[in-house]
Amino acid sequence: MKVLAFTLAAVLGLAAAPVAADAPPADAPQCISVGRIDHTQIVDDQTILFHLRGGETLRNTLLDRCVGLRLANRGFTYVALNDEVCGNLQSIRVNDNGAICQLGPFTREPPHKPAQ
Repeated sequence: MKVLAFTLAAVLGLAAAPVAADAPPADAPQCISVGRIDHTQIVDDQTILFHLRGGETLRNTLLDRCVGLRLANRGFTYVALNDEVCGNLQSIRVNDNGAICQLGPFTREPPHKPAQ
């Protein structure tokens, strides 16, 4: 019985290792207060930039390609839970076609340097 428990623990430990490796950086927030969001920018069918007040920009890479997002004339909507938008927990709805897509992790964008 002890051998079985150890083997099971070892298998579960190995199975969990890739999940930990895919975790976002510790300094990247996974929830954003809606009040901090200045505007959003759709980059493509899988990427949204959240421009925050104060100049910070967070990139959200959706878990899968969101058909029609890039071409959406009316953008997208989400329901903010506790006045926050949370990566890996919430979905968005493309207003033009009704597609529902899952937000992925947030990552920090490097600060934009103006051209000289």
